[in-house]
Amino acid sequence: MGSNHSPQSELSDTQRALLQNAVQNCYFKVPRGISTTELAEANGLSSREANEEMRRALDIVLRNAGFDE
Repeated sequence: MGSNHSPQSELSDTQRALLQNAVQNCYFKVPRGISTTELAEANGLSSREANEEMRRALDIVLRNAGFDE
């Protein structure tokens, strides 16, 4: 992430761990290597919480990558 990002553009520890776990377990591949439920359980979250945190985290990552321009 760039050096000009604001504090609101930082990933929380939960979001960082969730994304890292998702990538390591092929969550974004087709077919998925891990289900949303399994990913949530591995991170101590409900499926709803995992989905919400994943969406927030991806929003941050994509904005920091310049996709909001």
